Amino acid sequence: MSVSYANGCMNYDLIIFDCDGTLVDSEYLCNKIIASMLAEFGLPQYDVGYAMKNFVGLSAPVAFERVAVESGKKLPHDVVQIYERRVNADMAGGLRFIDGVPETLALLQGAYDLCVGSNGERSTVLLSLQHAGIDHHFPEHTVFTKAQVVNPKPAPDLYFLAAREMGADPARTLVVEDSVAGVKAGKAAGMRTIGLTVTYHDKEGHGAALRSAGADHVIDRFDRISDCLG
Repeated sequence: MSVSYANGCMNYDLIIFDCDGTLVDSEYLCNKIIASMLAEFGLPQYDVGYAMKNFVGLSAPVAFERVAVESGKKLPHDVVQIYERRVNADMAGGLRFIDGVPETLALLQGAYDLCVGSNGERSTVLLSLQHAGIDHHFPEHTVFTKAQVVNPKPAPDLYFLAAREMGADPARTLVVEDSVAGVKAGKAAGMRTIGLTVTYHDKEGHGAALRSAGADHVIDRFDRISDCLG
């Protein structure tokens, strides 16, 4: 099927959304818990500011592995399971909602196939969607997480998997991402990619980073996704 254009934008069959920082604002919650755990393990230098700067967009196992290598500290074998339990326990009180998400998803539903592609722990992603009240847009079979692939983002594996399972051509797939790692994954998969800065303090600086990573569009509000659709 050929790709058509309208006003410089493409027509798509599938839209893949990242979860943390894109559909829900749980990045601060997740990174605060990582920092708290590392402090308990005797590594207070990895505070929440460091975590937000260096771990956003990475899976928890990758973040903990980086810390272990850099610090030379052996972390508990079940560190990821501990992290997952703490995030899930704090989800109800720590999750922040992103303006425009429910309304925009309602407009997109039916016109496009929608799915989630996240580096998060699967139980946490599903719980996030539920707490945000948007899980009805994403039945469980349309939620793809890093546990289903060998290489998480920034590798393209997760997005290739999502497109294949959803029956979509990567060339007619749009990715909506807030992280540099996610944008790189989308571009490596041959997909058009929107970079979202809505949850970031320095929107201009983060937008520049997303463009450098290859984002085709950068927007600062979730409801502006429609501006990028043919």
